[in-house]
Amino acid sequence: MSHSLGRDEQGPKARRCQRPWIHRETQASKRLYEKLREAEKLKNIERFDCNSCQVNTETLMKEGQKMKTKQNFTIALIALLVIAVISSTAWAKKPVPPPACPAGLTGTWVGGAGNDIHWLAAHTSDSLDPTKGEMIMNWTYIKPGFIGGISSGFTLTPGHGVWQLNNDGNYDYTWYAYAIDPNTGNIAYTIRVSGVAMLRDIENPTVPNCDIAIIYYNFDMVEGEFFPWDSNTANFQTITSGEAGEMRVPLEVTPLPEP
Repeated sequence: MSHSLGRDEQGPKARRCQRPWIHRETQASKRLYEKLREAEKLKNIERFDCNSCQVNTETLMKEGQKMKTKQNFTIALIALLVIAVISSTAWAKKPVPPPACPAGLTGTWVGGAGNDIHWLAAHTSDSLDPTKGEMIMNWTYIKPGFIGGISSGFTLTPGHGVWQLNNDGNYDYTWYAYAIDPNTGNIAYTIRVSGVAMLRDIENPTVPNCDIAIIYYNFDMVEGEFFPWDSNTANFQTITSGEAGEMRVPLEVTPLPEP
């Protein structure tokens, strides 16, 4: 006896066998769906990576710009420093030329300023720098009334000062002395003399002469006692100015007497 089942009674397996095209279409749709999802994932990943690359590129560009700015600033600063060094060198005080007379003012000198005052002076040089030194002036003659008037009777202490080679190859100098009141024994005036000494020939000043000094001076005086470091506050008055001269004392060699 055979049984035949109806279409509705055959079960799912039987139905799949009877309509195989439906099954194939369903599987194909699933595979297509999966591929579309994978493609969408890849697209999102690519978009994310691209955005990340863009962000990283912009960040790198900004950092590079900052580094370039710092580098330009450093180069500009170095250039300014180089210019400053060159400018300071160009504007620096010109070097002192070597003196025509190596001994300078060092030595013993006899000098005078006309008929007003005469002296015997000794100029010494600094042990570490021969272009500067000290000076002491001993008076051999002072015109009566030259300081304080004809009836003052003031006496003048020796002058003590300093000298130094200048950029012109000449010598700047300054010395101080005090005028003493003979009646009281006090300092009546402070004397300051400053100027320039040139070791030149008197007849031809363009020719160096190491044994002759042509001197230009200002003779200043202020009432009372002032120390040299107070000279900026003291009211010095120029009494006279002009030219003077000195001649180096030569060395005379005397042989020993024969035995």
